[in-house]
Amino acid sequence: MLPPADLATLQAGEPIARAPRVVLGAGTGLGIAYVVNGASPVAGEGGHASFAPSTEEQAALWRYLHAREGRVSLEHVVSAGGLVRAYAFLRERATLAESAQLREALRAGDAAAAISDFAMDRTDPLAGAALDLFIACYGAAAGDHALNVMARGGVFVAGGIAPKILPRLQAGGFIAAFNDKGEFSEYVRRMPVHVVINERLGLLGAAAAAQA
Repeated sequence: MLPPADLATLQAGEPIARAPRVVLGAGTGLGIAYVVNGASPVAGEGGHASFAPSTEEQAALWRYLHAREGRVSLEHVVSAGGLVRAYAFLRERATLAESAQLREALRAGDAAAAISDFAMDRTDPLAGAALDLFIACYGAAAGDHALNVMARGGVFVAGGIAPKILPRLQAGGFIAAFNDKGEFSEYVRRMPVHVVINERLGLLGAAAAAQA
């Protein structure tokens, strides 16, 4: 039901009609679903699968979160709260200084929005590093779920966060992590990846289901 203008393509791939698709979206949590046989959705709780770090930095993030949370789920990392946790992790490592302006913004309101805003206008290196780490984890998780169903029908990145950080998603970090799958890297490069920029996707789906 989405017109082409509602999608921003990160990777054109080589789509196959009626092949499985993946829809995932980070916001307050992380929602993940599959679409099979061209139209049948399969819902689940993939956001609560375990977070699997794929770099040394991500392994350090896992250890940081495990010390505080116990079991570390994808949603602990790939969500609005996950962006805040990534920022706190990097701040504690003290490789980059926290700016007074962002510190004040974090106290004043929505921490995830403040971090992404400061990162997007490139005025704060620590916020930028946190967003890049978040995006790499997001891309890796999307690639993992794409492999679960061999999603040659496409991967659709929805949710409230993606449209707001679209230029950073288009910068290459998301797709680099998505495609970093060892012996299956060439295969996942054939999977189309799109960002859904229409935030009313859930309402469109509900309306379609009601009319079916």
